[in-house]
Amino acid sequence: MSGSGGDFSTSGGGKTEYDCRTLSGHGTIMSPAPAVLTTLSVGDYLDITLRTVTSLQGVTSTGQVVGGVFVNPGSLQSAIIACINDGNEYQGRITSLVGGSCELFITVK
Repeated sequence: MSGSGGDFSTSGGGKTEYDCRTLSGHGTIMSPAPAVLTTLSVGDYLDITLRTVTSLQGVTSTGQVVGGVFVNPGSLQSAIIACINDGNEYQGRITSLVGGSCELFITVK
């Protein structure tokens, strides 16, 4: 799928192909923890970890959970989850922080 920033495509047969080392994309923090969000700045990095088997979360370097991470498209989110399950680590650089809205650019660590 073009626009993800990495090698990510879906073939006609429904099989997803991607390279975990170059997989990247944009994400949004959902239901952020206000007390944690106020300590962050644009340019800060969050660890992207599994929240559940089907969802992601953003965590500060001190281990505080900022909130859930939504990656669009959902197939990219599924690919990142699969890559984390395969032992890859991801980080999100905060690109926008306005009020309670926090946007990230997610890349492999």
